[in-house]
Amino acid sequence: EGWRRDIDVLVAELKRSNPSGATIPAEFFRRASDLKADVPKLNDHQIAIGIGRVMNALGRGHTAVWFGDPEGGSTIDFRPLPIRLYAFPEGLFITETFAGAEGLAGAQVLAFGKTAAAEALQRVGASMSTESAMEVLWQGPQLLVRPGVLKGLGIAGAVDRAELTLRMPDGRT
Repeated sequence: EGWRRDIDVLVAELKRSNPSGATIPAEFFRRASDLKADVPKLNDHQIAIGIGRVMNALGRGHTAVWFGDPEGGSTIDFRPLPIRLYAFPEGLFITETFAGAEGLAGAQVLAFGKTAAAEALQRVGASMSTESAMEVLWQGPQLLVRPGVLKGLGIAGAVDRAELTLRMPDGRT
């Protein structure tokens, strides 16, 4: 019931604070209604990602849901893996590593679990508020390092780890 109330508040607040002259697409309301109906079948991470999908219907980059971590006040675990990703024309690559992931910098991410990296980026892009495809390339990789986001997308089964298939700089997979 709490999630359904949250979705109702989101819709009401968007109507209340909608900029003068800006229309709210019917798709926004349809997605919100569908998500409310699906709440009993979904886990918290799927609902949170679903709210992102609702917001995606607006096509507004700054009217968004930000998937943070518990230190930021979220009660849903969206902590990142110890890597940073960047989307290059050749694919998704690890550009920075932290404790526990040393030696992975420069590796290309081929898949998250059984989901190809390009498909994972497409899925996360459909769950983000964006105004252009460039925003997906810029912010999508930041979300893909969060196992909680991957769980919400149906790509990972846990919120504290994820399986990645990598092509290392020396060619090993």
